Amino acid sequence: MARVLVDVQGQLHGRGSVIVGLYTEGGFRRFGGEPPVASAKARAGDQGTLVVLEDIPPGVYAAAAYHDENDNGRLDLTSVGVPTEGRGYSNTPKTGLSVPGFADASFTHGDGETRVAIVLAYLGRNKR
Repeated sequence: MARVLVDVQGQLHGRGSVIVGLYTEGGFRRFGGEPPVASAKARAGDQGTLVVLEDIPPGVYAAAAYHDENDNGRLDLTSVGVPTEGRGYSNTPKTGLSVPGFADASFTHGDGETRVAIVLAYLGRNKR
């Protein structure tokens, strides 16, 4: 078992936290679906945030991250289910309003440390 390092970029600001969940194919749907295999949280940084997931067994995973700007522990949504906070997925597939397929966001984690990147998207918002 080894660490998975998730390099999250694109935060609009350094307030709040960045939360990352690690999913297998069966659990990768959307936030609020099946619980992740592992999750971790780090303070948001202005220039990016490194989130470390410890003791992850080898396998194929996809990571999802969101910028919990108000530190309430959940991805905030509008009344019609559109995220109001930044979110993104490993391999940074372009998703718009949808969640990517597992194949588009998946990566293989072996016996050694694995590093993956996620660039957050904020629907209808610009960096300030």
